[in-house]
Amino acid sequence: SQYREEQKNSNFKLVVLRCVKYHNIIFAPITVSCFLVCEPLILIWVGQNYFQYIWLIKLSIIFQLLWQSGAAFGQVYLGSGLSKKPGIVALVLGISNVLCSLYLVEIYGLAGVILGTLICGTIGVPIAVYWQLPDLKINNYEYWIKTVLKAQAIPLFFLTIVTYLQLINILKINSWGIILFVFLFFNAFQYCAIYTFSLDRKEKKYIKSNLYNLFKN
Repeated sequence: SQYREEQKNSNFKLVVLRCVKYHNIIFAPITVSCFLVCEPLILIWVGQNYFQYIWLIKLSIIFQLLWQSGAAFGQVYLGSGLSKKPGIVALVLGISNVLCSLYLVEIYGLAGVILGTLICGTIGVPIAVYWQLPDLKINNYEYWIKTVLKAQAIPLFFLTIVTYLQLINILKINSWGIILFVFLFFNAFQYCAIYTFSLDRKEKKYIKSNLYNLFKN
């Protein structure tokens, strides 16, 4: 009986970690691509008048990498029937967000409201996940290093290389079509790199099988 219980917990932990890993593999490249094309997108969409807020937009996009790192886990945690800790976290973050935004709005104006949300979220997400992980018998090293960081490593490396080396001058893009092409190209490149370097043989076989069945049907 004890062995079966341990086996059940082990299998559930594996499912949770895989869910988090695949969730981040899907959303991290999209987030990075949005970050890289957001400047020309804002210029074409709303013009120079809002370009002064581009730093805030970029910060909000990068914040999504942290937010998505705990999004899938949060859903699984709630689905397990554990709602007390998420409720406490939501209440504390909500109050902190209001207080922080009220303070920052006096300094930065409207941008202070968004900045307050980002600050509270940046502090709150890791703390919430750290607090809740033991309930599902998952340690922080397995979650943050072997799962989240591994899933986001290639998109983060790609972001660093493109930003530092400026492989293309993205700011010169002045067409919706080119922005869409660059966005799709960046995503395709990252997904190919993730498939090649971040997935093991069993995961690759599983993806190939599902894609084959999808197109076959």
